[in-house]
Amino acid sequence: MIVILIIQAFLFGFIANYVANEKNIDSGFLWGFFLGIIGLLVVIGLPAKEKEKAPIVKQVVNTVDHKVATKTREEILEEHMDDGSNMFVTVFIIIVSVVVIASVLASISPN
Repeated sequence: MIVILIIQAFLFGFIANYVANEKNIDSGFLWGFFLGIIGLLVVIGLPAKEKEKAPIVKQVVNTVDHKVATKTREEILEEHMDDGSNMFVTVFIIIVSVVVIASVLASISPN
């Protein structure tokens, strides 16, 4: 029984860590490990952080941004349409987590 709980804690910790890394958040494993599915849902609900750039990279990017013409609406939509794969992975992880929890609860409940 305790082994299953430990495995479940690590499983949710690693899943929450994966989701947190996709959002550039550092504390995903702790949320998942200590709070399980609730921690995973918290990590999913947290806003993504922008990655820090080195000062020289910021300067170059700002210079390039001023020289580049504005993008059309279609180009912006195409860029954001590619983000659907991350949502698919998140939904898949939640479904797998629910199945694992249901199977654990079914195995420990008396008949």
